[in-house]
Amino acid sequence: MPAINIDKLYAMAEADADKLVEELFGFNFLLQNEFSIKLFFENDSIDKTKRKEYFDELYPKTTEIFKDFVHLIIDEGMFYRIQAVTMRCIHLSEKNKRARYAYLESAFLLEPDYVEKIKCSFGKNMVFATEVKPDLIGGFKIRFLDGMVFDASIAGKLAQLKREIVK
Repeated sequence: MPAINIDKLYAMAEADADKLVEELFGFNFLLQNEFSIKLFFENDSIDKTKRKEYFDELYPKTTEIFKDFVHLIIDEGMFYRIQAVTMRCIHLSEKNKRARYAYLESAFLLEPDYVEKIKCSFGKNMVFATEVKPDLIGGFKIRFLDGMVFDASIAGKLAQLKREIVK
């Protein structure tokens, strides 16, 4: 089984490198949150052609390098490596100061203008994978890949209030 040279993949993407990393980040996020989709792609008993067709249905408008890369890892039986590849590409992007990646959780679907305002607060080069989590009650929470969390949710404020009262 061939090794994946992630540095070379990133360099080959050239002008599409930022878009490639953003697509990988979003796809990896989907796989983490939709276990049935992850199992489908990792299931070697399902024909490779069917898995590639399903990917193409999920991502009809994507960069060619992202599509070709996902097809390649399906063909080579290396789909289990998608998370490691994604994280390496993200680190390369962050190292080159191209972007910073984080998970944006909100109590309800946020308008694109509001997401842009949040991005500007943390730097214009932010890339978010978004998820609706009604248990936040209101507001939002940002989980950065380095472990830092910015919690501006009502649930977070209530938890903080509870900790202060218990003291």
